Amino acid sequence: MFNWLTVLILLPLEAASGYLFHLTSPMVRNLGDVKDSEKPKFLKVITDPLTNYIVAVSNQHLLAFFAKFSLVYANMLYHIRQTAAWWLTVLRQL
Repeated sequence: MFNWLTVLILLPLEAASGYLFHLTSPMVRNLGDVKDSEKPKFLKVITDPLTNYIVAVSNQHLLAFFAKFSLVYANMLYHIRQTAAWWLTVLRQL
């Protein structure tokens, strides 16, 4: 849905005004001829620190979640066993 909305908004805007061309021209002007050289890694330089931060935060949250989940699960199993034992004693008395 996002991609279609982007096309519906940006394509007519670019066709009418050349906005994206004028916006991106200064950004790529200093890249030079990239056909003969390596691929430019300017996006990787920008995104890697942010990606590493997000992954680190996500790992910490996942570890905390599973630590809490394991405690909840263990507590739940304990109560299920206690309830089952109680029901067995009740049924044996009948």
